[in-house]
Amino acid sequence: MNDINSRQNSERSINLIKAFSATYAHIKRYEAARYFGSFMIATASIFMAAIQKTSPILVAIGVGWALTSSIALAQLARRWATEGATIQEHFDTYLYDMEWKSGRSKVEPERIHILSLRFRGSEERLRDWYPDVSELLTPFGILICQRSNVAWDIQLRRRWKAAVEFFLVAWCLAGIAVGIAQELTVLEMILRWFAPSSGLILLAWETVRTQQTIISERSELCSRISAELDWISPSIGRTAANRLKSACREIQDGIYATRAQTAAVPKFFYDHFRANDQEAMQTAAEDISGGTSSN
Repeated sequence: MNDINSRQNSERSINLIKAFSATYAHIKRYEAARYFGSFMIATASIFMAAIQKTSPILVAIGVGWALTSSIALAQLARRWATEGATIQEHFDTYLYDMEWKSGRSKVEPERIHILSLRFRGSEERLRDWYPDVSELLTPFGILICQRSNVAWDIQLRRRWKAAVEFFLVAWCLAGIAVGIAQELTVLEMILRWFAPSSGLILLAWETVRTQQTIISERSELCSRISAELDWISPSIGRTAANRLKSACREIQDGIYATRAQTAAVPKFFYDHFRANDQEAMQTAAEDISGGTSSN
């Protein structure tokens, strides 16, 4: 039996969840600002295409915004992503009673407290962050929680990546269609449609590329977790338990690495699928555990 479920609803755990949730909220604000600015300029390009005019000023604004979005705002988001991933590492290592990664800096308690006060939302939704694994052996419970985290994230990111891919293809095809309908040269089509909306195109492409990278990395982690789960038994010995402990630490390092990347999924998208995904996570956890316990 383990203490994961009792720990995850403790005051310390809830404060840590509040802190990293507030941190990720900052990332989503930066991402929202990037999308909003890009959409506004892209909308202007639609208007210019409709009146069949090319605006050098709009081209300059579009290219300038693309650079600002891809360099300055993206860099700010990356800083928050690293801090958020580190705070979530505080949460997981406390939950799993796992040693801290040697050489990795911790976030100061004062900073965590300040961030937790910035949390806006229902505290009730922060409880039972991971599925119920209270009746399982400690390494088994940790692996189930790690798998739940990874599998949920993969599914959510696949949906978001598909949505952005669809938009990106539709936008580019629309630009080509406008160029053909107005009998534009390639240069005119670029200056009238693609250059002003370059910020939006680059952001969409960056989103698709980064999401695919994280999906691939997390899929490998999910396969590793499944391989470890395949041979666990209720009568696991000390040697095997120590090996599993080391494996869990390695898997956790992989989870941290993917969390530290700036590739947030919008809150509205997460909220839309949250109830179904949470139910699927719990069902999968029960199915995988197969009734195995520490008795």
